[in-house]
Amino acid sequence: MAKQVGYKAKIKFTISSVLTAIAFVDELAFPEFERMMVEGTSHDSPSGYAEQFSTGKRSLSEFTIKIFWDAKAATHAALMTSFNSETAVAITVEDATATEIIAFNAFVTKLSRASGQDDMLTCDVTIMPTGAPVITLAA
Repeated sequence: MAKQVGYKAKIKFTISSVLTAIAFVDELAFPEFERMMVEGTSHDSPSGYAEQFSTGKRSLSEFTIKIFWDAKAATHAALMTSFNSETAVAITVEDATATEIIAFNAFVTKLSRASGQDDMLTCDVTIMPTGAPVITLAA
């Protein structure tokens, strides 16, 4: 895969059963893939070094995007609706050329608006994935 810049990476959010790019994204952090581990060092463990064991569980980490907030934008209203809902919504994140698309269900857990004196009105949107992701790679 060719090296890419971050500009034009997208996050899409399901609105009325259609994946729609969230408008006015300033910063997009992809979720981290994490393996759950447990430390199991016993008194007779060799060498005195900690021993780690995989629990078999994996997780996509909570992540945050920063958007230029517009309460009247359909995708921003959908983020608020999702925050008020108890149901996970389908989301995708993709690189600039859609070479890699990561699809998963998630909850919007935080909406944090801010307005610096010499800045745009922004909103940090925190998203918590749930369940297994599906990764699609373009040929």
